[in-house]
Amino acid sequence: MKTLLVVMLALLLSLCMVMAPVAAAPAGEGLLSDQTLLIDLFHRLSPSVIELRSWEVEYDIFAGLTYEAPIVGTGWVWRDNIVVTCQHVVENRNRLKAYIADPDLEPWVTEAAVAMGWSRAKYETRTYQIDNGLAVQVLGEDAKMDVAIVRVPDLPKWAKPLELGDSAGLETGQFILSIGNSLGLFQTMGFGILTYEARTIPDVESADVTGMLQHQSITHPGNSGGPIFDLYGRVIGMCQLGLRGYNIGLSIPVNKVDKLATEQYELWRAYCQVAPWAMGGER
Repeated sequence: MKTLLVVMLALLLSLCMVMAPVAAAPAGEGLLSDQTLLIDLFHRLSPSVIELRSWEVEYDIFAGLTYEAPIVGTGWVWRDNIVVTCQHVVENRNRLKAYIADPDLEPWVTEAAVAMGWSRAKYETRTYQIDNGLAVQVLGEDAKMDVAIVRVPDLPKWAKPLELGDSAGLETGQFILSIGNSLGLFQTMGFGILTYEARTIPDVESADVTGMLQHQSITHPGNSGGPIFDLYGRVIGMCQLGLRGYNIGLSIPVNKVDKLATEQYELWRAYCQVAPWAMGGER
């Protein structure tokens, strides 16, 4: 009998706890301060992150058909009308275009994402000249370092150069965030931590992967060339590759990116002195 009373009392207390009203968050306090910080950073930084897209001609030996597959990457505004990205993003020049969002419109799925199988039905178009894209002029590239700069003459005014941080002072364990076109999904934001500030990957001959930033943040096909930021909104690196299935991304430190981009830019300007037509075309 005593056991039965204890059980009934326990059930009654449990019922009272379930029925007790849950205190609502005060008006204007639905988001934690950390969430507000990340939201503000995204709205401030994303207008300067663009999609770079080209098309690769492929042949289906089984169907006997030739078709074009999109190659999607990311770039970010480094100087006025000058965008930095990875060299492997712009290696293919076939119909290379830049696409950028109007920050006043709703999120969207790009034409490249649609071609990769994503449905447009749920999304509204959010881009600047979505049909044709913006003309891109490749100014310089370094395949070994995997850094390139391109010029986008018609870049809209809201796409302003991003502030650069100092990758020499980074510490393992600090928070980072990324913005890129992950899997063709425009301006996907990622958040994570810097898991090692100076990683070297052995036995990679195609690119220089010494002193890389290793991090846990979104790094899928389409993120290449995209910026990673500290929580002050400063660029600290540029996404280069991800180790699929292991949630590990590798980025080029921004100090190296800025140095290589500056060298390429100055070389292009010097070339324009002797070949003025290079201002409007590739060298």
